[in-house]
Amino acid sequence: MANPIAKRTRVAKFRFIDDTGEGGKPERPTYRCEIHVYPSGREGFVAVSANLTGIEGIGASEAEAIANVKQALIAAIPLHLREDGRVNWQNPPTEVGPGGTVKVVFPSL
Repeated sequence: MANPIAKRTRVAKFRFIDDTGEGGKPERPTYRCEIHVYPSGREGFVAVSANLTGIEGIGASEAEAIANVKQALIAAIPLHLREDGRVNWQNPPTEVGPGGTVKVVFPSL
């Protein structure tokens, strides 16, 4: 009998999420992106994408920094699309640095 834990699983290139929360397939692709959030030296926060280099957002609050990096990802993902429709993700993502926390956002194009 095969060990069920040993089964391999396939990870999709993007995940569909319904913006209304009711389930179903939305009209646009939604990507799962790991970000790292750090307190800034100046009373604020910096959120940095761990999957795409050079993408970051800053804000007075953690929520604002996360919202800003999500908007930056929405603008950057189409620039990283390859001819086969996949994104050139950095795999594995960068490690979180000292004082940072790992978060996940789901930007929709």
